[in-house]
Amino acid sequence: MNETSKNNNPAMEIYNRPLGPTDVNYVDLIASYIGGKNNHSDAMIFKNSIDIQNVTKLNQMVQRVVINRYLTNKLLIFRTRSNVNINGILPLLANDGLNEDWLTVVREFVIPFIKDHRVLQLA
Repeated sequence: MNETSKNNNPAMEIYNRPLGPTDVNYVDLIASYIGGKNNHSDAMIFKNSIDIQNVTKLNQMVQRVVINRYLTNKLLIFRTRSNVNINGILPLLANDGLNEDWLTVVREFVIPFIKDHRVLQLA
């Protein structure tokens, strides 16, 4: 593949599109959900992940996919170490649907599960 064809790849153009000036930064928002009132260490675990750091300035679509992948991987590692059933949580990390719905589900169901089970500290 030559340099010109790499630069004209529409998927890479979408992936590398920066966060817009009016867009919500999902990395910061999810970190604030994880951190809550006094859980700043988990928020830092999340934000210090190289995968999360790599998308901090990228568009919302890319942030959502990478955040979902990060949380899914942490939940799967947690399940193997703890033998806790995550079947009710894992499907909630969908890459389709409205962003507002996704944020609500993550805030109200996924993050509380992660906090209650200390997933980020165990995984």
